[in-house]
Amino acid sequence: KAALAKANGADHVILYKNEDTVARVLEITNGEGVHAVFDGVGKDTFDSNFLMLRRKGTLVSVGNASGAVLPFPPIKLVQKNLKLLRPTMNNYTYTEEEVFYYGNALFFLLADGTLKTQVFKEYPFTTEGVRQAQIDLTSGKTTGKLVVKVSD
Repeated sequence: KAALAKANGADHVILYKNEDTVARVLEITNGEGVHAVFDGVGKDTFDSNFLMLRRKGTLVSVGNASGAVLPFPPIKLVQKNLKLLRPTMNNYTYTEEEVFYYGNALFFLLADGTLKTQVFKEYPFTTEGVRQAQIDLTSGKTTGKLVVKVSD
């Protein structure tokens, strides 16, 4: 995955299983921290996000892979004037107009090549195919999308 990230323009790649993520981020940013953290892990990484963010940074909590984030005092944001977001697509595409607007924007970016997609693997729509897709997905070794192909 590190090679894929580099090939797609990442300036730095941190192997979180082998490195201290907070220390590495602070080293790369000369102690400043990053402008934003997009956290799909949740409970296990939530507290360290605050250490990696710079003053006036933004924490975007987008997932719960390790479990839901525990309640915390909002005053925790004051130390660096941080912003915390928990966006969900359903609130961006709530009205028919929003669905149309964001849907068109997405398909425009796909059509003009700005947004690129990668399919890791296609699986047949069978019990074994769906089972294998789930096994591959939870292995942490996939990149891109996994597609269960319903028909040709």
